[in-house]
Amino acid sequence: TVYLFTIPVGRDAEAAKQDGYSFRLVDELTAFADVRGNVKYHDLLPSFLSYAETNKVDFIDFTLGCNIHWGRLGGEVAAQAVYDYVYSETPEE
Repeated sequence: TVYLFTIPVGRDAEAAKQDGYSFRLVDELTAFADVRGNVKYHDLLPSFLSYAETNKVDFIDFTLGCNIHWGRLGGEVAAQAVYDYVYSETPEE
């Protein structure tokens, strides 16, 4: 199985808050994965938005602050989201 993930940046979070969660790329990658039995797709943005809301942080808190690269918190949230998705999709043996 091949796993595809989209990695959010601050402008994605702002667009989702302002215009609602609707992204052409997400729709296209979902459709791409849906017609292939060995491809799974997951957008990480909902995990970041959920974490931010629950923990009352801004998207900038996921970054290094001086640029858009993830800092410790961003890496932790992304790693947990990927882990949760991959292992929720994997049948137990």
